[in-house]
Amino acid sequence: MNLSRALALAVATDELTRKFQIDGARVAKGMRLLGTGKVQYREGLGWLCYSEHDSGTVYAVDPLNGLCTCPDSTNRDVLCKHFAAVWLEQRVRRIIEDAKVFLQRRLAAA
Repeated sequence: MNLSRALALAVATDELTRKFQIDGARVAKGMRLLGTGKVQYREGLGWLCYSEHDSGTVYAVDPLNGLCTCPDSTNRDVLCKHFAAVWLEQRVRRIIEDAKVFLQRRLAAA
């Protein structure tokens, strides 16, 4: 993981824990999913998160509405580790893109 992604992940993790009522264990598990490449965005399908334990199971995650197709989310109505992983990935990408735009504008103005 490069430095910019690590810094963006730290900011995103802080935002996630402040914005949502999600326990630290789920956030840590979400970070583990993210770190092992289990989160993907697929055009036409949206955000997907592969199961941590069963390589054939994939959950659809809607980060805007806090929804996931996993049993934890659907049966218990809680924000799950898959939601945390997808939300973090989406936010990290946005932070990095915003930083790039900011730096490009600063360089152009110089």
